[in-house]
Order: sequence, then structure tokens, then C-alpha cells
Amino acid sequence: MLQTSARQELQLIERESDVLFYEKQLYCNIIYFHRVSNDIDADNLSKPILDALNTIVYNDDVQILKRTAMKIDLNSNYSLSNENIPSVWYNKLLQFTNNQSLKHVLFVEVGIIGELRVTFGGGD
Repeated sequence: MLQTSARQELQLIERESDVLFYEKQLYCNIIYFHRVSNDIDADNLSKPILDALNTIVYNDDVQILKRTAMKIDLNSNYSLSNENIPSVWYNKLLQFTNNQSLKHVLFVEVGIIGELRVTFGGGD
């Protein structure tokens, strides 16, 4: 169901040309903000989203070499960094996450990997 909904939304913004990223090595950040309790884990959340982006944002999700998936309970303490995000996106994200009537907000970022670099840790 999530995959179908995401695909329908993406088809609304699909460009006339093929896909946005064709044969590029990509990264993907998926952040699911929620106000209601749920038991879906981040991995199970991200896979259908990546599948739904196939042939629209990229040729195939095999192009995704790095994936980050997070769940954020909007009722808990968290911080939202404005580093490495365009101010327009950041402000929109703040608008959505601060809107108490929205129970779910999904942020998906896909981009080209500039340099393949292995890092460790991630507690910050």
C-alpha cells in the first residue's frame, strides 16, 4: 500500500524525459516523522519507497549504494539540522513537522554520490 501511494504521488511529478538519475551511483536518505505509534521498522519502511522510485527517479534501485533510513517520533525530543539541505526544503520540512494535524511526514532525498567513502559510527 505504501509503495502504491508513493508511486502515485511520484507519477504526478514525473518529468517527460526518462528518469532523473540514469546510470549514476546514488545515495538515499529516508526520514519518516510520525505522531502516532507504529511498529514498522526503518528497513521495512524504506524498501517499498525505493521500489516505488524505480524508473521515475532512477533507472533501478540497484543504483542506490548508500541508504539511510530513520524514524522520528514527533512527540519525542529530537533536533533537525539545517546543514547540507537547501533552506527552501528545510523550511518546508519545519512547516510540515510543526503542523500538529499531520500524523505522518515522509522526507526522501536522492542524490549522486560524489565520492565513495566508508565511515563508521553514526551515533551523532
